[in-house]
Amino acid sequence: MNNKKSGFMRSYFDTHPFAKIGLLGIPLIAFILVIESHLPKAVPDGFESFTVAFEFAKTPQQIDALFNDFTSITFANINRATYLDFSFITLCSLFLILFSVKAAKIDHNKWLLLTIPLAVIVFLASCGVNIFLLKIVKLYSPTVTEAALLPLLKNLHIYSCIKWGSMSLIFFVFAFRGFEFHTFHNVESWVLIVPLILMIWAITGDPMGITRFALSVIIAFSLLFLRSFINPEENKEIVHVVT
Repeated sequence: MNNKKSGFMRSYFDTHPFAKIGLLGIPLIAFILVIESHLPKAVPDGFESFTVAFEFAKTPQQIDALFNDFTSITFANINRATYLDFSFITLCSLFLILFSVKAAKIDHNKWLLLTIPLAVIVFLASCGVNIFLLKIVKLYSPTVTEAALLPLLKNLHIYSCIKWGSMSLIFFVFAFRGFEFHTFHNVESWVLIVPLILMIWAITGDPMGITRFALSVIIAFSLLFLRSFINPEENKEIVHVVT
């Protein structure tokens, strides 16, 4: 029985070479649940996520609307969620880097390694976002001046654009490898291209556009995670060895 089980696992990981990397998704899901449990549920019109609304806030008026009637306990919970996000984004970046290395090895395409510096940029930009989120929460009060908030919001917006934009570019690069495979990968590739397209809408500052763009990034990342387990890979590395 144990031999059959171990044989099945070896066969599974041979045909699903991204599965071990996908195991990082388990703690990621746990982080998401814990982080979301600390964040307010009420969001401004057009947004579906407090995190997205906060990260893309550009004016003190938007911050006032976002922080309306928050208590010290609410702000403390937001800070806890932000500190947890440092660990979350570390795992996300590690997943993307390992996925890139494995994909480049399987496809024998070194250009896929271009996503590694992008993943590092995502990590650094995300840290910058979190730092400015913490600074804004610390500084904020109903009487805070626009002059005090505007520099922080400007930097927050820059880091947020770099973070989300870099993730879109990563998925765009991964999309091209899917066109070489069968139908599932073709569908996956089109899904991975969507964030870069919707980024144009998000740049306009429309809350609905920002929300749809952020959702497309989350879906693209989730797809990479899920396909690590449920879709067998045409493992070019194995094929080359056999032939």
